[in-house]
Amino acid sequence: AAGNNSLRGVIDDFAVFASALDEDQILALSEGDRSILPAAPTHPILVSARAGGLPGMGSYYVQTVGAVPGPWAFRDGVWVSDGSVSGCGGPYHDFLTSPDYIVTAAGEVSVSVDHRHAFEGAMWDAGQLWISVNGGAYADVGKDAFSANGYTNVAIVGNGIAKGENGFGNTSAGYADGSNITTTANLGSFAAGDAISVRFVALYDDCATGVKPNWVVSGVSSDQMVMSSVAGTANLEVVLIKRADALSGEKLSVNGTDVATSVDTDGSTITITGTATDLMPGTATATVTFNGISSSWTFNVPERAIDHGDGTITYNGHVAWEWWDGIGGA
Repeated sequence: AAGNNSLRGVIDDFAVFASALDEDQILALSEGDRSILPAAPTHPILVSARAGGLPGMGSYYVQTVGAVPGPWAFRDGVWVSDGSVSGCGGPYHDFLTSPDYIVTAAGEVSVSVDHRHAFEGAMWDAGQLWISVNGGAYADVGKDAFSANGYTNVAIVGNGIAKGENGFGNTSAGYADGSNITTTANLGSFAAGDAISVRFVALYDDCATGVKPNWVVSGVSSDQMVMSSVAGTANLEVVLIKRADALSGEKLSVNGTDVATSVDTDGSTITITGTATDLMPGTATATVTFNGISSSWTFNVPERAIDHGDGTITYNGHVAWEWWDGIGGA
């Protein structure tokens, strides 16, 4: 853009000088004379290190029943169920389940959900909200639980596990322009310390589909309960630039506990990866060691391993950059 200067490319070596270069030195560098540059290091150089997870809504997990064409997936901080296909192959259903929420004080408990949906019309496809209490079986909260933006009054007509029951249906207000609705449901009366897990059930019949995505869940909140802490998992990745000395003594650890690592070399870069498990939520410290050098950084631990429905886990966490003494004569 006008008024802005930009450069794009890859820097392999650079130098930091203790004093300004004179004109002759600058001209010599421009002509390719590298004699005034201090020697570059021979050991691999740390370029980047990253780790992390997705707390809050990201700690929900997915279970699919049948080969759901568009299972729940966590995208850009929200959960998305794309829905079925225009042809046939169902019925399908797809569970999006939360860790336990813990009731903070005895009394009535309500939950609010920010979401939008565009299910196949006339209640052929739908969605429901289920809960489990203290590890019990999940059950639909029912049409009468809602005080705002609840189920339709028309029963589900499509085949599947909820045919004949009520659910969220058709297209929510403002869907076309990306607006959410806020649904509020009273879950009942509970004792302090009770554990409640919420489950979103996407229900797709044999054939056809609505506008994609069929259902997007952006947030879940309650003034009467808080999410519990459960052990989490975090992926770590460290990228190094190769040098004359081979990589040796490579190791990853989190909070002082070693993590099994793998090493991949691609051209001029070396990538060290590992997965740490059984981590408690909060801030953790990761450390990479190689060629007698160690570097540490902190990251946030997710509430639990995040299953996106296809067996993969994606993290978008802390990125740390560290410029080592000796890079290109620094």
